[in-house]
Amino acid sequence: QQVLSFKDYPTLEELSKALSGIKGVGVQLVGAGTTPTSLLLGASDKLDPGRKMFLNHGLPVGSVPSVTIVDLRQILESLYTGTSIQILGEPIAQEFLIRLDAEKVTVSEQAAGANQDVYGMISESIKTQIEKKYGEGWVIVKQQESLGPQLAQSLASGSVIAIIVALLCMLIYVSIRFQYQFAFAAVMALVHDALFTIALVGVFQVEVSSAVIAALLTIIGFSINDTIVIFDRIRENQLLMKGTDFATLIDSSISQTMSRTLITSITVLLSIVPLYILGTGVVKDFSFCMVYGVISGSYSTIFIAAPIVYGWRKTFLKKQQEQDQKLYGRAQVPSFGEEKLEEGGTSGVEQIGEAGVETGTPRQAQAQERVVSEPSGPITRVQRVLEKKKKRHR
Repeated sequence: QQVLSFKDYPTLEELSKALSGIKGVGVQLVGAGTTPTSLLLGASDKLDPGRKMFLNHGLPVGSVPSVTIVDLRQILESLYTGTSIQILGEPIAQEFLIRLDAEKVTVSEQAAGANQDVYGMISESIKTQIEKKYGEGWVIVKQQESLGPQLAQSLASGSVIAIIVALLCMLIYVSIRFQYQFAFAAVMALVHDALFTIALVGVFQVEVSSAVIAALLTIIGFSINDTIVIFDRIRENQLLMKGTDFATLIDSSISQTMSRTLITSITVLLSIVPLYILGTGVVKDFSFCMVYGVISGSYSTIFIAAPIVYGWRKTFLKKQQEQDQKLYGRAQVPSFGEEKLEEGGTSGVEQIGEAGVETGTPRQAQAQERVVSEPSGPITRVQRVLEKKKKRHR
């Protein structure tokens, strides 16, 4: 480590010459060399007293020790267990982020009783341990931070609130655009995606940071987009595929949108996987959550959201039939899977033509109609719809 004082080099020209004298450092002066160095940010003591400026430069191979994560982990194992180390920036910069678990860090009782700077002591002990191998002056501690319980709790509560607000917004939006059973199914699928991603974060010991929270909210938005596409197709097919039971209608809607869902997911993965492989730090954490979140969102849309709508409707119709049976003595709604509204007559109406009447003749309009009904009880809703329809044709 070499320290240059701005007081010793009052102009940029003198400072550039001093820097050029350092082995492996090349300096190109831009502008007037007579410019005073006091104009540089941080050069004046009045701006920030005691501030030090560090010059990062790439040195030739072999001029400085090459440090790897494996080397640092082996050095620090003798001090602390469970140390997490990450590379910051390019490997040539030789900058590392070292994280320690406060529960596994022990300090002497004298230091704790004297109310000394415990974190400063820990930082100094790490620096001293690394300098034992690479030499004194080759290690610089640029920054040290401590994450206390209150800050961690604030981050966790803020994250939970953000996720809940996002889910409520999705619930309201889908309820307005579709129906409440579709909204419930969509939110259940989103909850599954969020919990699945959070579980993987815990299993792989990924740090819960703002990047992870951003990834969770992004996953929620991605998943609801795919879900709405399938729900919209179901709503369209309800008009185009009259006479088809609801299970077949859902299956057809999912099949029609399957290629779109898979192509979208694969396209997103093609852009996220390289970030996970090549990225470091928060970028790697964000891409990690996104990779598994996209996969989870794709299959939850197909195998969770739509089946929930099917089960909800099946249960609702069954309960409605039981209530109608108690009130009217018979079901007012058709059985599940039998809600058919075909163009030429449907369930609940039986057309009986006169003997010898040919199909398509004018006399066919005068064919006798008999409504199939129970001996007692009001006429069903489907029968009412069909009767009104036939009266209009007459």
